[in-house]
Amino acid sequence: MDFSLLGQIGTANNLNSNLIDKLKEADNKAQVIPFDTLIENKNNELNFINEFSKRLNTLKESIELMEQSENPFNLKTAQQTGDSVVFNSDNSSKLINENIQVTVSQLSQKDVYQSNKFNSLDDISTSLNSSIEINNNNDSISINTINKTYSEIMNEINNSDIAIAKIEQVNDTEYRLIISSKENGLENSININENNINIGFSDNSNHLLQASNSLIHINGVEYNKSTNKIEMSNGLILNAVSTGDSNLNITDDNSSIKDSIDNIMNSYNNIITYLNDNLYSDDNNVSDKYTVTNIISSLKNEMFDDNFFIENFEFDKNGYINANDEKISNYIENNKENLYNEMIGDNKNGVLSKILDSLENNLLSNYKDTINKTIVNLDLEKEKNIEALDRKYEALSLQFAQYNSIISSFESSFQGLKQIIDNQNNS
Repeated sequence: MDFSLLGQIGTANNLNSNLIDKLKEADNKAQVIPFDTLIENKNNELNFINEFSKRLNTLKESIELMEQSENPFNLKTAQQTGDSVVFNSDNSSKLINENIQVTVSQLSQKDVYQSNKFNSLDDISTSLNSSIEINNNNDSISINTINKTYSEIMNEINNSDIAIAKIEQVNDTEYRLIISSKENGLENSININENNINIGFSDNSNHLLQASNSLIHINGVEYNKSTNKIEMSNGLILNAVSTGDSNLNITDDNSSIKDSIDNIMNSYNNIITYLNDNLYSDDNNVSDKYTVTNIISSLKNEMFDDNFFIENFEFDKNGYINANDEKISNYIENNKENLYNEMIGDNKNGVLSKILDSLENNLLSNYKDTINKTIVNLDLEKEKNIEALDRKYEALSLQFAQYNSIISSFESSFQGLKQIIDNQNNS
């Protein structure tokens, strides 16, 4: 009897995990790996759109800088002589071209008193029934000084709203109690009276500074104020720092207008460079090129719909925008107001405002939402296929285990039968 056919049926060792792994790998290539490729392509597409969107936002921001209240068209520059005043402005758009002459005759200051010297912070000021009275234009305080240290007196003064007190070490072994008004100016001046005590505040020589108002003339107008800071109606802020004369000449600062226009053009041209390099490349995965190109077309339409723009700007064959520098510079020097109206306008109806509206109304956000939803759906389908393959091969592993048991049983029976036949043939 020929048992060679038994080997063709197979053995238990043929149905092992390696065979299952090979079968699962083949199914994985057909049912899972394609999703990885699709997801990768969609992520690359999303990266492209995000980068495109970022460059559009840069263009938007460069235009918004031109439209804000403090824009390059109303910036001012100032030339100062003299150092008696520090000039500043919170809103340069309110300034006008003018020459400002300032004379500081007197600075405002506080009242400042000092006590006589004492040896320790814990020294007792007096053992007598005595007090110190401090008053200003609105209020007063009386401090009972009997058996109180200088530190205690200082604390009581600081707990009031009338004055400020501090103790300073004036040499290696001695201290003074310093009392000053809380703010500069005559309206904040203080007086100190000592009752049945003499620790130095009644001594005129210890009245170190007398409260005073600032006395400042600005273009001939006198300002008499408790502070050294003057805020003018045109937005100019002056801080007097010393007596003397200063002069400020305010003029238009046109230097940044051309820079701002160039910044807008560069932002637009960077978008064009990005699209030229990436949109039609061999490895580009953008599925909706129309939405991308339509945004650029909308921007160009807004530009070409404006006569001022056509006369002063042009596009080259690669889609880049260039300005006629000579014409723009002439506008800046001789007709800045018209340039402002054409590009921005008081009601924001200039060409830049129209471009900004086009940027804000594009469909790019919808496009990104569609890509993200597609990626989510692809991930879900991929996970479903992975789970289905796991279930399929888990069941197949169980079947193989059963087949292995049956085949092993057959192999054992055939081996016994073969041995009987071999023994009979040899007898």
